[in-house]
Amino acid sequence: MGYATYDYLPDDDVAYPFVYLGEQFQTPLENKSQCLTGTSRITLHVYGRNDDRKQVTDIGLALVEEVKRLRVANRYSVGYATSGVTIMQDKSTGQTLLHEVIDIELDYVG
Repeated sequence: MGYATYDYLPDDDVAYPFVYLGEQFQTPLENKSQCLTGTSRITLHVYGRNDDRKQVTDIGLALVEEVKRLRVANRYSVGYATSGVTIMQDKSTGQTLLHEVIDIELDYVG
């Protein structure tokens, strides 16, 4: 999608905005078949400068729309279930940033 994306929180000197692939939680469902089924909750984080609210919001919307189109991940069939978004100020770097937290829930079968 063209956004700077990290699976770790980068150093303070990276350019904004960027996407951080955060936490993932899985809830497997018990079944009688050999099929793995369940729910996976994934947290995406978008960081941007305080004056870039539109850009941060647009990135978050684009990420959610892309996840909604996702049908296969590795060997699993996946389907979008729900998502929620929170935008807050973040002052952890000495400058005021916007921190968008996107919680996405997917159902999977594999």
